[in-house]
Amino acid sequence: MLTRARWWRGVAAIAVTLSLGACSAGGVSAPSASSPAEVPPTSDETPVAATVTTLQFSGSAVRTLDAGGDPVSTTAFDDGSAAVVDLITTTVGMAPEVSDETEEGCAGPHTSFQWDGAVVTAWTGTAGFVVGITSPTLGGIRLETTGGFAPGDDIAAFVAAAPADNVGHPTDTDTFLAFDVVSRTASDGNSSPVGALGYAIDGVLTSVLTPAEWSSFYC
Repeated sequence: MLTRARWWRGVAAIAVTLSLGACSAGGVSAPSASSPAEVPPTSDETPVAATVTTLQFSGSAVRTLDAGGDPVSTTAFDDGSAAVVDLITTTVGMAPEVSDETEEGCAGPHTSFQWDGAVVTAWTGTAGFVVGITSPTLGGIRLETTGGFAPGDDIAAFVAAAPADNVGHPTDTDTFLAFDVVSRTASDGNSSPVGALGYAIDGVLTSVLTPAEWSSFYC
């Protein structure tokens, strides 16, 4: 039987160069005191940093986006769980609750970095980890997966258009879906996508795990 509660703790310059010269028939001449308009202006203004409004989780990285949906920065999962935890912490402006667990459900020993609606679970003694989100926002920052979907969104149209092998139906009302597939695993003749995956009930997205596979939702 699918258990939704138990997996949650077990899964988580621009450089601008200005040049200005004055040309004459005889070549290039230096600016004169009588022509101040030819003197390049100076400025003490500092470029304004882009305001991050969204954390977007793919199957291999987490990106920060601005209000227009343009990427501001990217942290690859290959950079490790500490880099991902640091990015989330810095972006949302709040530190996670950290706890060490010997075992939880089907999850072995791990360290959990828990926010309200997001978690990074790092397995003890390995570089493996998984990020889970169950809320559409955290600290005023939107949490979403590839394609712009966040927990609470209706994904019926997405499911209808997705390739059949990217959708799983464990029950009549529950659905697994793959937003971003980076690889696949196979066992007993069945193929399971690995990447940014979602779990929906009655067509509404309730949670996202990445990097994960179908079995990750059974813990």
